[in-house]
Amino acid sequence: TSPEIAQLIDQKAVLMKEYGPCESVAPCCTDVSGQKITLSFLPDDQKGAEKIRTLIRSAKKTLKVAMFTFTRLDFAKDIVEAHQRGVEVAVALDRGMAKGAGQKVAAYLKK
Repeated sequence: TSPEIAQLIDQKAVLMKEYGPCESVAPCCTDVSGQKITLSFLPDDQKGAEKIRTLIRSAKKTLKVAMFTFTRLDFAKDIVEAHQRGVEVAVALDRGMAKGAGQKVAAYLKK
C-alpha cells in the first residue's frame, strides 16, 4: 500500500464531491515495491490519457491491461492496433462493467 496514492485518491474524492468531475488533482508518481507507479485520474487528466496511449502504441512484445470501467474507444483502438502488429495482448475487465458502461468497448475488444 502507498500512503501517497491513498492521499491523492482521497483528495480527488473530496474535489469531485465539491466541484464535480472536472476538478483535477496532480498526477502521482511514486515507488511501490520497487516499481514506478503513475496515477492519473481520467477523464480529467488529458496528459495522463495521452501518456497511456503512447505507452500502448509503444508496446513491442506484450501488453497487459486491467480496467474496472473501460469506456474509452481510443484506448481500445490502440490496443487492437498493437495486437495487429504482433504484440501479445491480454485485457481483463470487470464482468459487470463489461455488460454495463463498458459494453461497447468490451464488444469491440472481443471482436
